[in-house]
Amino acid sequence: MNNHSHNATVPMAQILLEGIEVDIEIGIDPQEHGRIQRLVIDVEVGFNDQLTRIPDSPEGLKKGFDYSAVRHCVMAATQTKTYLLETIANRIADSVLAMPNALTCSVKVSKRRCWANVELTSIKVFRTAG
Repeated sequence: MNNHSHNATVPMAQILLEGIEVDIEIGIDPQEHGRIQRLVIDVEVGFNDQLTRIPDSPEGLKKGFDYSAVRHCVMAATQTKTYLLETIANRIADSVLAMPNALTCSVKVSKRRCWANVELTSIKVFRTAG
């Protein structure tokens, strides 16, 4: 008998890293080739709320969820020339969900002024572990 309801009862917490700026060569359109563009990346990671109930100390932090590891996933995913925002978003989500204790991950990747009358072009993906 499968019991899938156990995930629904896990109290969730989220960490958010918002407005991470990364410069990368990205794009399909000819005017984008050979041009470095700034991406703005937001990452939300859901995890068991128990990981927020830690001692208020450097030692306690080691028992919590590692924010810097999430930032590392973003930086690693943006090290090479890429054509699509979708590729960046999926790289980040996949690497975050490979982290211990990550249950959900939402990633939004945006770039400015792909076209003159469009302020931001973005993709947002949402994934769950397992």
